[in-house]
Amino acid sequence: MLSVELVPLMIEALNHNKSISFKVSGTSMLPFFKHQSTTIHLIKKGDPYQRLDVVLFKYQDGYRLHRIMKINRDQVVASGDNLLSKEVFHPSQIIGFVESFGQTKMIKSHQMFYRLRVLCWLLIKPIMIRLRGIFK
Repeated sequence: MLSVELVPLMIEALNHNKSISFKVSGTSMLPFFKHQSTTIHLIKKGDPYQRLDVVLFKYQDGYRLHRIMKINRDQVVASGDNLLSKEVFHPSQIIGFVESFGQTKMIKSHQMFYRLRVLCWLLIKPIMIRLRGIFK
């Protein structure tokens, strides 16, 4: 979870065309982003966002870093890679876009091999999450 106090500073930096990097906190984006191990490189990006982009967005009383599952002009549906729940919000609530991420080697988020891995994960995600719940 992002510190609510730091987000205004992050937004200001992004609005001045600066990029920001920070370590991911939490497990909602497993298996791709690991808690306190994966560093993400976030940039401000205007429309159009694409399905499968990972974005930082304002949601209710906090901020989330999740993947876009569906998008149109008036609505974005996002979800964590390790979650079955979804968040629905307006595209104007998007703060930034994950351009690259990594633990030792940075991976560009639009690399075809990475996006293919994401698509494969999304196909098996419901099964894997339910199986983990059974074996806890």
